[in-house]
Amino acid sequence: MSDLYWTALNAGNGDKHEKKEIIRKFNPLIKMYTKKLAYDGAETDMIIDLLEIIDKYPFHRDEISESNFLAYVAVSMKNKYIKLSKKHGEILNNEVELTEGVYKDTSINSDPENATIFKLLLEELTVHQRKVIEDLYLNGYSEKELAAKYNVSHQAINKIKWKALQKLKELIS
Repeated sequence: MSDLYWTALNAGNGDKHEKKEIIRKFNPLIKMYTKKLAYDGAETDMIIDLLEIIDKYPFHRDEISESNFLAYVAVSMKNKYIKLSKKHGEILNNEVELTEGVYKDTSINSDPENATIFKLLLEELTVHQRKVIEDLYLNGYSEKELAAKYNVSHQAINKIKWKALQKLKELIS
């Protein structure tokens, strides 16, 4: 098991230092959902939900793996996001499914082989495509924010994104 798994286990057992570390490690996911929720206190709600998810995780089961743990946290956080969205008036119709899949692969940082493959795939994209994909899926920007950042239309960002995703799909196939 990895450091993340043991950190989560200790956090689930009440270690305050490890809880802070879990919050730090899942901060990109928390920030992504906080931006999508867009209400005061959303970040606090997502942090509390993350800690509750960790507390409820069945660490005692024998067949637990880090990938199962990450998938459990990602799906649970998505469900909490949906619940909070409904509670606060509207569900933002963004690419939650795709973002979740990319997040699960953020173990890329802990696995050098995955990191190398991911970097090689991104290098096959144009500079604009690479920047858009990184900003959308790794840095948590929305298409609207990127349009303002790069001084282009929302449709231009969407077109770049879909061409990049299509190219990545072809490379993987």
